[in-house]
Amino acid sequence: MNVPAESVEHYEALLDERDAQVAEQRLADVRAGRSATLSIEEAKRALDL
Repeated sequence: MNVPAESVEHYEALLDERDAQVAEQRLADVRAGRSATLSIEEAKRALDL
C-alpha cells in the first residue's frame, strides 16, 4: 500500500504540533509546581536500575 508523501508529511506535522502542545503543558505544570522532575540518577534509583 502506497501512501502519498504529502499525506505522510501532513500527519507528521500534526504529530509534531501535538508533541509541542504536550511539552508546553508539561513545562507549565512543572513551573506551577503541579508536577516535578527527576534526574536520570533519581529515576534509575527509583526503578532499581
